[in-house]
Amino acid sequence: MAQCWIFQANPDIFDIIGELRSLSSYPLSHWTIRQHRKDVKCDDTAFIWKADTGEGNAGIYAVAKVISDVVLIPVIWGKEYWRNPNDIKVEPRVIIWYTKQLVYTPILKTTLVAHPVLKDLKIIKQPQGTVFEVTDRQCQELDKIILSL
Repeated sequence: MAQCWIFQANPDIFDIIGELRSLSSYPLSHWTIRQHRKDVKCDDTAFIWKADTGEGNAGIYAVAKVISDVVLIPVIWGKEYWRNPNDIKVEPRVIIWYTKQLVYTPILKTTLVAHPVLKDLKIIKQPQGTVFEVTDRQCQELDKIILSL
């Protein structure tokens, strides 16, 4: 059964907004999977979270479908969005297909902490890491919000 995840991007390391704005004709990317390597699978859903680096706009900026299992692959595309070329290396990754871009209408953390179900997202409670499991109920609530945008 497919699961839902939040994949967190740190804008000090990777320019996620730049990547998302460039997706008009080729919505593929890859995501480094350091946690939950055995759990993230093809057909899972990933909500793409931009971390807060002091500007107060952390939140969900895209939705993606995981289209591969976790494998060791190099950075294939998007090298221009990495802030430091030394961070680019072969690592466990999945390939993702962006299905919805929310760059101009993100679901901000301030909205999520006021929601009775989503206030308990793991990324809100303990934001260290890059991959966070989302419960079925939380996934349903996020889908409702996204459909209303």
